[in-house]
Amino acid sequence: MPRTTSDGTQRKRDAMTNGNSGDGAGGKGGGPKALMSTEEKNVGSVPMRIYVKYLQAAGGMCMFAFAYFLFVLATGNNVLATQWVRLVS
Repeated sequence: MPRTTSDGTQRKRDAMTNGNSGDGAGGKGGGPKALMSTEEKNVGSVPMRIYVKYLQAAGGMCMFAFAYFLFVLATGNNVLATQWVRLVS
């Protein structure tokens, strides 16, 4: 919490840096600002560069290949375990 002087100059300075004049008018221009805005919506397919960036952010192609290998291994293990239980029963 900022320290204020006896005349409140710190409070006024903070209000001005936050875009508010300190008089409750809602900022520059007079009227209050909207709290929400309309949502933008894109229609169509996702470009390939987005998938590439997503893969890079997840650790790169090597990490993807390793995770996919583990997925295939776990799925194969599940199938084999199910077949084994059927044979034993």
